[in-house]
Amino acid sequence: AAFQLADDLAGVLEGEGGEGTDLALERPNAVVAMARGMAPPAEARLLDELAARGQLDGAERERVREVVLSTGAVDRVRNLAGRLIDEAGRAIEAAELPGDVAGPLADLARQIGEGTR
Repeated sequence: AAFQLADDLAGVLEGEGGEGTDLALERPNAVVAMARGMAPPAEARLLDELAARGQLDGAERERVREVVLSTGAVDRVRNLAGRLIDEAGRAIEAAELPGDVAGPLADLARQIGEGTR
């Protein structure tokens, strides 16, 4: 779940030319869905209208990104991903796995966490 959230963050915030790949490919994701739920009514309607339209141009993708950032959804998703990564770390420790197994798993969790910052 944390990996998917990190991917969703990148899909909105990153991409070639600053265009989020999920926005450019018109993929709905958790960040945009959370923003939709947190947005004031007018901005929520705008997100709905743009999602229904598809084939967003660069200015429309930037507008979606602005709305998403203004809602605080990015921070909320980052916090959720961080909690999930912390939970994974505790689970790895509690499992008392051999070091050659636990170490790579912990490294993977940290790498995923870096993708949410």
